[in-house]
Amino acid sequence: MTRENLLKMLDSWIPGKKQEFLDDLEKLVSIRSVYSTPAPDKPYGEGCWNVLHEALKISGEYGFKIKNYDNYCGSATLGNSDESIGIFGHLDVVPEGDGWATDPYRIAVKENNYIFGRGTADNKAPALVALYAMRFLKEHDIPLNHSVMMVFGCDEERGMSDIPQFLAREKAPVFSLVPDAKYPLGHAEKGIIEFSMTQSHMPASPIMEMHGGIASNSVPDHAFAIIDKRMVDAEAISAYVNTDPRLSLEMSMDSLKLESTGDLRHASRPQNAVNAIEHLLSSILAMKILSGEALDTFKYLQQFILDYSGKFVKIACSDDISGSLTLVGSIIHLKNQELSLSVNIRYPVKADNHHIISQLYSELTKQGFAIENFSDNQPLFVPLEHPAIDRLVDITSDLLQMDDLEPLVLEGGTYARKLPNAVSFGVTVPGRIRLFGMEKGGAHQVDEYGDLKHLLLGIKIYATALYELDQIL
Repeated sequence: MTRENLLKMLDSWIPGKKQEFLDDLEKLVSIRSVYSTPAPDKPYGEGCWNVLHEALKISGEYGFKIKNYDNYCGSATLGNSDESIGIFGHLDVVPEGDGWATDPYRIAVKENNYIFGRGTADNKAPALVALYAMRFLKEHDIPLNHSVMMVFGCDEERGMSDIPQFLAREKAPVFSLVPDAKYPLGHAEKGIIEFSMTQSHMPASPIMEMHGGIASNSVPDHAFAIIDKRMVDAEAISAYVNTDPRLSLEMSMDSLKLESTGDLRHASRPQNAVNAIEHLLSSILAMKILSGEALDTFKYLQQFILDYSGKFVKIACSDDISGSLTLVGSIIHLKNQELSLSVNIRYPVKADNHHIISQLYSELTKQGFAIENFSDNQPLFVPLEHPAIDRLVDITSDLLQMDDLEPLVLEGGTYARKLPNAVSFGVTVPGRIRLFGMEKGGAHQVDEYGDLKHLLLGIKIYATALYELDQIL
């Protein structure tokens, strides 16, 4: 079958499935699939368990063979070949945050195009795009040499522990697509280091508690500190707060609650974003309410978070493929003089990760911090010579009518890095209009939304890609 004939069939089929797509998306978005405390047979908590079972139910109703991998993830398969083309999407989401204009767990379609709701961009709607592409191939009995396997993951946002669980139970696809980035495709991804830097006996100070951030892979937009009112000049603090629109203050009999706001961003894009934790720390330092060891510790934390390049701890580096290292202090908890700061680092494809790790341990332990919950997701790199690369670029260039598309290097991380022979592939269209600029509306942000027109186009692109990859792999 020619591409032209396939596209004609898709153009006839997709419009009639628009409402069904929205109905299925509502079923997924309505489930708050944020990681929570594990329970028996629920390794990522209740919400992730519920959304996985809903996705498998939808897939089964469309006639796919479904399989549950002990609730770590699940799959829907078209075809009977032992060799498969994989698609890996994720159903878990980051916490919604405050300030939504709509209910984050109900889809709201505006201007007949923009679908608001948590997961409409990252990653429930894109996963559904791929499933509908498979549905098209199935309903039209289009013969394929490979099976097509859609895998629904549930732990992408926390570290991708679901993919090793899948690979321990299932044969890896010969090639995989991950609908969790931008067209045309991402053939390389930065490495991701995550850890918590901790102190179990913070120096005594007026700061009784400090908390901020909601996800380890996001620049935090809110943080607060509880300050012992008896140890500070409350009126002076109030006067300082009145000069800064990002600060607010609540007074009680014995304490002050100082709050700071920032810019919620994905941790891969911290440039020009205000980190609410850093802003809170710098404000406290400016108020001059600390002294001695406490002053030194809080000053170190503030400088560590402020410098997203990593220069402060001597790990800054860059390469010609993926650019510069970034560092984000994302979640802080201080209570009973016990401190924990979550850190997310994105390092270049060519960087020496062993040097970065040893340097981090050296610098932080020298300052009295311990490193806990350490992980290193190493970079992805698929050579541009791989036969799938040119074909996928050609398909997206043709269907998007864009002639200058080139393979991308991602600062973010996708499931592709955990799989053999995998690339990210859409479904975000280059040049997509941001309704609210970079302040909100995107992945991990308040008022997240997807473009319905682009999502339906994504079905067309994915169906074409699956059909043509099947011929060349």
